[in-house]
Amino acid sequence: MTPPRPRTTTLPLLVVLLILLAACQTNPPAPTNPPATPPRTTQPASQPPTQAPTPSSTPVIEPPVLPIDIFGTGTLTPTVSLNTLTLFGYTYQQPDGNRFVEGQGNLLNLEATVIPLEGLPRWVVGGPIDGNGSIWAVVLEDGRVQGFMLLEGRLAPLDIFPQQLAPGQPPLLIIDRGVPSLVTAPSPQASTLTHPVVLSVDPLRMAFIENNGDLVLWENGEIGRLALNALPDARILQDENDRLLLLTDATTRYTHAVLGDDLEAGSISLVATNPALELVWTLPLPDNRVVEGIAPIWTDLDGNGEREIIVTASDEENGAQILLFDEQGEQIAAGPAIGRGFRWRHQLLAAPFGPAGKNYLVDVLTPHIGGVVEFYQWVEDRLDILAELPGYSSHKIGSRNFDMALAGDLDGDAAVELLVPNNEMDALGALRLANRNITLDWEIQLESLLTTNLSAVTLQDGSIAIAMGVDDNRLLIWSP
Repeated sequence: MTPPRPRTTTLPLLVVLLILLAACQTNPPAPTNPPATPPRTTQPASQPPTQAPTPSSTPVIEPPVLPIDIFGTGTLTPTVSLNTLTLFGYTYQQPDGNRFVEGQGNLLNLEATVIPLEGLPRWVVGGPIDGNGSIWAVVLEDGRVQGFMLLEGRLAPLDIFPQQLAPGQPPLLIIDRGVPSLVTAPSPQASTLTHPVVLSVDPLRMAFIENNGDLVLWENGEIGRLALNALPDARILQDENDRLLLLTDATTRYTHAVLGDDLEAGSISLVATNPALELVWTLPLPDNRVVEGIAPIWTDLDGNGEREIIVTASDEENGAQILLFDEQGEQIAAGPAIGRGFRWRHQLLAAPFGPAGKNYLVDVLTPHIGGVVEFYQWVEDRLDILAELPGYSSHKIGSRNFDMALAGDLDGDAAVELLVPNNEMDALGALRLANRNITLDWEIQLESLLTTNLSAVTLQDGSIAIAMGVDDNRLLIWSP
């Protein structure tokens, strides 16, 4: 179905005054929501082309000071105040690397809020706040950070600190009791090709990778270090027991070099941090292969209460192949290899696409030379390809952005869709698995080229907001 055209939102001073005034009133007028638009049609290609709206200039205004007492609006009385919690916004959705968003979306009936930016966007992360609102941080190509708050259909710019990251550095958003910031490492030796992860807030305990490949645990100073030779751009995954999973033993033995540099991982490492930093195991890839990527997916694929570890293994003879390991480091299943070297598979996520909530694994085969979406099912020691659909990509060659796709119930029909760009990166397809076939359920025309990850936020009422940046220096947000 063809989405409504994005609307351009300006930011007059009145917006901020209204937000601050609402926070002080006990009985304000009922909020107004953005107008709904008609459902999209199922054949976007048959629709006449539309022109993108011309953004209006954004006035310079004072951002609101957080935290705001959003309860003063009287629009929602939550059982748990989000302004008492610590929440995180990852470019890869979940701390375990699985790009699946909880909640229920309504994208078919939402109009995009269009925000002009000061430069080309490269990353976007978001998080919820009280009153069914959201906060968004956009990192531009030169590392500058722009922040925005969206509340009851009203938009305000927001200072988010630090206001500058290293160019290309991915952000991790933390909203600590209503106050947003980006997580940065306290060491000047920390790699700027990735971000730290936070294990606790009070006291602040974090883990990060240094330029020499060491994994460092920090709490009021360094309290642990492991010489793992981690990838400098490795994403550090976390589980509910404060364990970490990351790609280690950086090597140049596989010279494909399409993922940002010529380094790939020769091993996977599982690390405990509680009570102290300890290496649980390091698993070298079999047959001198490498992990071609920057992070595993660490999720419970079969629903038995135990996580599995999913990686893409590659070599010059067979190319890329999906491998499945248990948490003891034993290989338990494998998918088919491409059959030739220097061809990649991009593992995306595992989600309940099947009946009765059965999980299926999704990747994109050869996203740089004509992508093919593949759905896998786990059968004994095999990962069998259940269905394929060409025409979609999830990665730009040479980029460290692996987060251009996600899955969730994005249209509120109780079924999970995969949201993934087409090969041209100018539209997003919502793909569904049914009867061993992948179908295009609806489509979002971007009218520009996607330049960031897809960022999704589960709001306070369980609805979903989605944001992304495009190449004409705009941020697009679909939010109730």
